[in-house]
Amino acid sequence: VAIASRGSGRARYRQRRISRTDALVMAIGALAPLGLIGVGVTGDDTLRWVADPLGLPSVNVLACLVVLLLAAPVAVPPAR
Repeated sequence: VAIASRGSGRARYRQRRISRTDALVMAIGALAPLGLIGVGVTGDDTLRWVADPLGLPSVNVLACLVVLLLAAPVAVPPAR
């Protein structure tokens, strides 16, 4: 392994700078937990599920939309 590793060239990784698009995607990703905290603070009990009585939990549409913010990186094309 030591002899074979000497024969290969060393690969270097050059980090690219963070662009405005990258910063925007990071900001949108940070809004999701903050939005869930905001939904929880308003007194909405849909984020607390109980098993007694057994049944389907209620769903808050605003909480679902906030969680969808985590899909923002899918909408951005990869940088080159």
